[in-house]
Amino acid sequence: MFKKGDFVMHPGYGAGVVTGVKSMTMRGHKRRYYFVDLMDGERSLMIPVEEAEAVGLGPVVDDEIILAVLRSDPDELAKDYRTRQSRMEKKIYSGDLEKVAEALRDLAWRRRNTQVSVKDGILLDKAKRLLASVLASHRPDRDFEKARERLSRILLQNFQRQEAAGA
Repeated sequence: MFKKGDFVMHPGYGAGVVTGVKSMTMRGHKRRYYFVDLMDGERSLMIPVEEAEAVGLGPVVDDEIILAVLRSDPDELAKDYRTRQSRMEKKIYSGDLEKVAEALRDLAWRRRNTQVSVKDGILLDKAKRLLASVLASHRPDRDFEKARERLSRILLQNFQRQEAAGA
């Protein structure tokens, strides 16, 4: 059970802070809900407490796991766009932030080295938004845009290292 002030992660929307746990009656049914303000500052969620686990709501993980993946060597992605996009979607929507970080790293590497499709770009942005929300939750100022900038810097440094090594 989460309480007000806890940082949580939703696999589809990213990290946020629980702003309250309240009982509400909707459609004649009284239920308890988590109210979560997302770190992107643009959205809020209302999640039934008894469904939280089923939707994948969990504690925010240590950001060092994400950073380690982003600093690792990128994997070659499938040339076939259907295969590539299907694999990236599975990673991004898996709820596993390590896989989301792999997807971001690999899609960003592909974009740096070749043209990407519109859908690849959408998937890259989704992965970046999810991970930036986690990094923002670890920042003292909770600044989402600074967390996005940090992700971009980390990826750029990794790619420059890859290029210098002749990858």
